[in-house]
Amino acid sequence: MKTLLNGSFLGIKISFTGAVKGCTFEGKGKLVNNQIDVDLKTINKDLKGTMTILFKDKTAEVFTSKFDDRFALNYFCGGGASLAADYHKK
Repeated sequence: MKTLLNGSFLGIKISFTGAVKGCTFEGKGKLVNNQIDVDLKTINKDLKGTMTILFKDKTAEVFTSKFDDRFALNYFCGGGASLAADYHKK
C-alpha cells in the first residue's frame, strides 16, 4: 500500500475490487504524526480536502480530514462507492 519515496513522502497505491466498479488510487502523501496525508488537489485540481490514512494494527483507515470533504473520495471509485473505508492487511 505504501512505498517510501524521499524524506517523509510516501508513494501510495490502493486498489479495491469489492465495489460495483472497484476503487483505485495512486499518488503520494506526506507522513505526519504516524499518518499519511494526501492533498487531493495534487491528484485532481477540482478536488478539495485532504485524504488521511491512519494505521492501527493491521488496518489502514482511509477518510477525509474534514467530514464535509468526504464525497471527494467517490472520485476514485465507480458505481457510487467511496475510497473511504477500513482496509485490512492480508
